[in-house]
Amino acid sequence: FKYRKEAVSINNGGFIAKKSTWVNREKPFLLAVEDPQEDGRDIGCSSHSILKVRDWFRRCYDILLQASNAAEKGQRKKGKKSKPSGAHEGLELLG
Repeated sequence: FKYRKEAVSINNGGFIAKKSTWVNREKPFLLAVEDPQEDGRDIGCSSHSILKVRDWFRRCYDILLQASNAAEKGQRKKGKKSKPSGAHEGLELLG
């Protein structure tokens, strides 16, 4: 999601526009998370390692995507019908 413009919404179950008081001008990439118990409070303001977390999620996504693509190609070579993208039920990607 757009870290610079959006915040995680616990109450609404999704994302909301980041409030101006939640924007750190020196570190606009910090994760903002609304406090479900105190309106207007950002409980994500201390998420200073978000860049590392985001990089790890990106790496994991790339690994899973490569494994999924390789498995799909293997299925096609065996003459099996390919499942629609994202429908890899029972496929072990980490094994």
